[in-house]
Amino acid sequence: MIGLTLLGRGEIQAGELTVRFPTRRAAALCAYLALEGPAARARLAALLWEDHTEASGRVNLRQELRRLRSTPLGPHLLAEGDHLRLSPEVTSDARHFEDLAGRGEYALALAHYGGALLEGTEFFDAPQLAEWLDGQRQRWQERWTEALSAQALALEQRGDLRAALEIWQRLLRGDELRERSHAEVMRLHLRLGEREAALRQFARCRDVLRDELGLTPLPATLRLAEQARLSVLPSAAPPPPVVPAPPPLMVGREDAAAALRSRSGMTLILGEPGIGKSTLVRAVCGHVKVLVLGGHELGQHTPFSPATAALERHLAGLTRSEQAALDPMLPGRHLPPDPALRAGFRRAVARIMQERLGADGVLVLEDLHWFDSATCEVLLDVLERCAQVGTWVLATARPHELSQNAPASALCVRLRRLTLGPLGAEALAELTRSWTSQPPDPAFVAWLQDATAGNPLAARETLRSLREHTPGPLKVPAEREAAPVRALLLERVDRLGAAARRALEAACVCGSAFSVRQLAGTTALDEWACLEALEQAALAGILEAQGEAFVFTHDLFRRSLLSALSPARAALLHRHMAAELARSGGAPERVAQHLAAAGEDASGWWWKAALAAERVYAYPQALAHSERALGGPLPAALRLECLRRRLLWWRTVDDRQGWQGEVERLEALAYRQGDSLWWTEARLARLEWLFQGGRYGEVLALGAQVLGDPNVAAEQRARALLECGNACIYLGQHAEAARHHREALTLPGVTLHERPELFGRLHHSLTASALDTGDLPLARRHSELARQGFERAGSRMGQLRSLFNAFAIADRAGEAGAARTTGLLALELAREMDDLAHQRLALSNLAAQAIAQDQADPARDALSELERLGIEPDDVRLAWWLRLHWAEVARLEGDPARAVACYAAARDLCFAPGLEQQRFETDLNEAELLLDLHRPAEARRLLGHRAGAANTAGRDLVSLDHDVVAARLLLWAGQTEAACLRLQQVLSGCGTENIRFYHRAALHLASALIDLGDLDGAAGWLRRLEGQGSAGIQARRLALRLRLPEAAQAVAPALGLLQAGQVPPIEKLELLSALTALDPAPEWMRQAETLRQHLAALPALGQVAPTQPPTGGERWISK
Repeated sequence: MIGLTLLGRGEIQAGELTVRFPTRRAAALCAYLALEGPAARARLAALLWEDHTEASGRVNLRQELRRLRSTPLGPHLLAEGDHLRLSPEVTSDARHFEDLAGRGEYALALAHYGGALLEGTEFFDAPQLAEWLDGQRQRWQERWTEALSAQALALEQRGDLRAALEIWQRLLRGDELRERSHAEVMRLHLRLGEREAALRQFARCRDVLRDELGLTPLPATLRLAEQARLSVLPSAAPPPPVVPAPPPLMVGREDAAAALRSRSGMTLILGEPGIGKSTLVRAVCGHVKVLVLGGHELGQHTPFSPATAALERHLAGLTRSEQAALDPMLPGRHLPPDPALRAGFRRAVARIMQERLGADGVLVLEDLHWFDSATCEVLLDVLERCAQVGTWVLATARPHELSQNAPASALCVRLRRLTLGPLGAEALAELTRSWTSQPPDPAFVAWLQDATAGNPLAARETLRSLREHTPGPLKVPAEREAAPVRALLLERVDRLGAAARRALEAACVCGSAFSVRQLAGTTALDEWACLEALEQAALAGILEAQGEAFVFTHDLFRRSLLSALSPARAALLHRHMAAELARSGGAPERVAQHLAAAGEDASGWWWKAALAAERVYAYPQALAHSERALGGPLPAALRLECLRRRLLWWRTVDDRQGWQGEVERLEALAYRQGDSLWWTEARLARLEWLFQGGRYGEVLALGAQVLGDPNVAAEQRARALLECGNACIYLGQHAEAARHHREALTLPGVTLHERPELFGRLHHSLTASALDTGDLPLARRHSELARQGFERAGSRMGQLRSLFNAFAIADRAGEAGAARTTGLLALELAREMDDLAHQRLALSNLAAQAIAQDQADPARDALSELERLGIEPDDVRLAWWLRLHWAEVARLEGDPARAVACYAAARDLCFAPGLEQQRFETDLNEAELLLDLHRPAEARRLLGHRAGAANTAGRDLVSLDHDVVAARLLLWAGQTEAACLRLQQVLSGCGTENIRFYHRAALHLASALIDLGDLDGAAGWLRRLEGQGSAGIQARRLALRLRLPEAAQAVAPALGLLQAGQVPPIEKLELLSALTALDPAPEWMRQAETLRQHLAALPALGQVAPTQPPTGGERWISK
């Protein structure tokens, strides 16, 4: 057995051997593990070496562990994964002291107390560790004081007055401000006949209180002094008051407790107030490590209120990275809001809460019906983690209130339900027996059940009241009616006196937890009087202390006091409480609640509450608070700012209906205001909403109105030009888009240093425009400027946009590996941000890139996930894109019939105004498939008059696509020279950087040159493509090489490519056909014929019924 001496110098004891801790941090490490239990290495490193990086702290921790392993404690330091703990064989004097004092064996307990915890050991270089150590020292000092006081009373009762006096004098030497110690020393001096000593002690007490605290002694102390002057012998210390024996912790809940102790999953305990939910939870948890999150009626509008209170209690043990993640919700932290951090913050809170519990802890959610929506959102992740690792979860709630809280109700879907009903006659009989120690009268039990409806709290209070007034067996009262619970509770309060009633009335309006200072500032009581009143209420079981604060032991006490207040007194208390919270920096939503309850204007404080909610990414609560703010007399400028923020919050939570409603509200207010600033803001809000809905023609029409207004400010004009330019990009009007964006960049103030976010967005859009016109060098330049703007603005959304730019540029340049890596980074960041729109965009990019690389499986995975995310009903463009790419997947999988059906479904979506280009792109893709299947007549019919039209629309991507298809049709028509000319134009227009069109055009040009007999020219183009592009590109390149004089050199690479099994069916057929033309090997011929028959199964156009494949996303530009 190994013992740790922590109360005093700090030593390790192994039998007769006593060893000092090797270092002060080793001592602190052992004390932390002995008193707090198992801990993560990261938490210990941050606590012991907070001025080091985590890596450096871990190195130091390993060194301390090596030192400890050289002591007798070494074998008992256990490492379990990333956690450290002490083995059960390790004991400590602190635990012995606690156990013995708890059993009332004070003399034995005090023998284990050798002094303050790790006495003489200080950590001025580690503030968090010093704070933890100070808190522990205070805790053990208080327990030592309680044990000494109890021992002194026991000695006095045994007649050993001198020994009792010495103990009180010892306590007085430790704390001279403790008036009770002075009074006890005076009283014992008098009992020993030492009158002069008693008077000297009183004089010292009076002087200390006056000089140190400005107080006068209490009446009881003054009476002792008067007795000393009159030589009156005081009575012995009064024995502890005889109070009715408390009932057992649980009565009538044995079956429920047994079911819960099985720790089977996550349970919600439902029941009315006073039914015993919390009592049951405390009973079944026992000594298990518990993390309690408690809801409260007055905290339901405060984001993360239960989580903040719970995590603050563990703050000293958090690592630096954990504290950084929690920064926005910690007291006094005011970080700038960033919507992009919302999901990451939520997951960090969930992870930290789970780590506080470990696999063996229990998470308790008290009064879940009062939880705010932000906490419920975090708990979704917490409960998912708890389910994965098997953490025990217990929640309590009232059914009616829970039904009114939608986020909390949604959370409860994961929990199995246990409903507590009223106590039966047998349980009430046992409860009565616990108060009287006698078998109860059956008639009395029947009366009690009828009078209290079996509610445990009502039954306890009724029994308490009767027991205090009725000695002996309890009988049915003469009046037959039991007093209501509310009256019984208020009767208990009144017995404490007027001062306590005043303090408790202020407490009932204060909230879930309240401090002495808060109440003293509200009640005109001094802090000492207030503290005495609260401690008196705690002794009466009405309050309980939680650190430096107090809480009601049951919410029914608070509600009973609140209901007894007159409206005028309640309003006065709320008004004073609002002023006190405002002075002390309380939560703004609490100030607003108190002002509203007092009937005063709270709109300014509701707006502050909305901004506070935004700081912790609680956007639903920010919307709720700002709605209340708009209901009051906000100044016009603040009202406009409030509306602008609400537009951002609706967009962040991905609620288009709410966003639209906010736009309409702003328009209506602008109409009433008649102010040009309001009009412009309303039109800009409408512009952004229209653009996000894909209504690009309307964006341009409304944008022209804004730009034509001479009263528009430069910043507003730049925002309008941005939206109009983005609409032009989507309409294929790239020159016009670039003109709009460049004009915006010339406006005053639109610079990297003055408006970096707007600067970055404009260059981001110019990047997208350059990509669509195939100008990759220009796209790279704008992408870098966009990145600089977003970085300077500190925008995570901008960082995401930059990743989309980098993906598009790498993809166009044929850098497949870099493109996929960047695309996955963008997807992960969008998931962290909980941004569904950009998750769709990232998946769209990954799907398109996989298709370009002839990789059907990754493309199918991305499209399937895109389908699960869903799209907005009015986003036709998104739906079109997904159908188009499902067609490409079908082509890669060798299913042309399904591909044509998907093209037909995509085409059906393109009859809305503004989607003509999408319809043309659909036709071009299908025409390419038909040409690959050797069906040129159907391809020509599909394109109609556009089949051979000259390109006059510029050099955008659809135009290049059109040129390639037109050239292929010329080849099928025998116009080889004309086809060569058109393909050479494509190659000169797209350049080697626009790799997609470069590969396709180069292959078709090589084929045309072979037909013209220019074998050297064809070989030159094929050499340029060696090692480039997808497996399909390489299969086509090798099929053409097999038509050249060097065909024999291409056979081995062709066979190797076929053996790899990554060539799509159409390209595989082309390669097999080329091989059989060179050498009609039976195996090659068989494979080629099988593929040919499969691909020829496509019916004629018009005979394929359109299917309804899933919907999907957009490419390249982030909205």
